[in-house]
Amino acid sequence: MCRMMAALPGIDGASAVPPFLRMARGENALHEKNRVLGAFAHGDGWGAVLDDGETLRRVRGARPCWDDPAFADVRAGRVRLLHARLASVAGLGVDNAHPFSLEIDGATWHFCHNGTLRDEPDDGRGRTDSERFFRRMAARLAGRDPVEAFEDAASALRDVTALNVLLLGPGGLWAFCAWGDVTARAYYTLWWTQTPRGAIVASEPLADLAGSWTPMENGTALTVAGSVPRVARLRLPFVPTFGAA
Repeated sequence: MCRMMAALPGIDGASAVPPFLRMARGENALHEKNRVLGAFAHGDGWGAVLDDGETLRRVRGARPCWDDPAFADVRAGRVRLLHARLASVAGLGVDNAHPFSLEIDGATWHFCHNGTLRDEPDDGRGRTDSERFFRRMAARLAGRDPVEAFEDAASALRDVTALNVLLLGPGGLWAFCAWGDVTARAYYTLWWTQTPRGAIVASEPLADLAGSWTPMENGTALTVAGSVPRVARLRLPFVPTFGAA
């Protein structure tokens, strides 16, 4: 279980970090797992993808993001992805921190996940359910629409709290909102907004970054690869009610 955000073409860390840290500490919003502000934090590691102008650089840490001196790199950089982990599968450690990154056909893809995939096959290609799913999805990404690759990889799953995913690849950002836990529908959310600085997607609305946010419906994918973001429906076996909010 995690909190995450993404921006395309990116957002300066000085703007992104304060609201992200509040979200990671549970100080931004109330939901089923955080009934009192600050009661439910995500301190089991962190990761980011930073835009250095010419290349994208992944940085990760095993400590809480609000208590790790290395997180200063994020504040000083330009942010594409941010993730704060609350471990549900596998132990702590930087290798289990999101985002996970893989090279596919010469291009690097970055993947963040919120939720638990209880029936994701343990094929030895990752310690966490998240990494194993990303590797299965990556095998389907070459030459295909990422939305089709995601739906194909997720089609066999049944026992899922949520498969909320942020995927950053060459030429675009993709967000997938897909949850199966009806007892935590306010926690397993993704919201997005279009700003003069570009599109931003986050687990919760971050008022510091934009005044108006749109919730993603359960069972949908958001593609940010051009001037106008596009929303598509997904058909997944674990989504309880098609289009539920």
